[in-house]
Amino acid sequence: MFCGASRPLGFLDVVKMADGVYNCMDNTRILAARKAGIYIQARTRSLDEALTAAEVERFTVKGFNTPKTWGDVIKIRIQKQTGGYKVKFPYNSWGDRFPYGSLYDPKVK
Repeated sequence: MFCGASRPLGFLDVVKMADGVYNCMDNTRILAARKAGIYIQARTRSLDEALTAAEVERFTVKGFNTPKTWGDVIKIRIQKQTGGYKVKFPYNSWGDRFPYGSLYDPKVK
């Protein structure tokens, strides 16, 4: 739950990467909570931790291999971020610069 929130919003899942840094599937919620001064609870997942059937369905993305582990989910998330940036800068994509994700805040429109 988010402490101070008017209703429970659940936990965030974070994955411990190979370099020891934690990566989250929902940086926008982290940014919003930090700006609002709300405490967030997280579940720590390992790269090789298997997904449940519901999680496989939730994180399956057209055009990518079906994820089996939390490591697969994070790889897909990072690969999706390369988007148009990779077209403009083919040798300096987001995924190339930050293979395990980034500590930068997401841009919220």
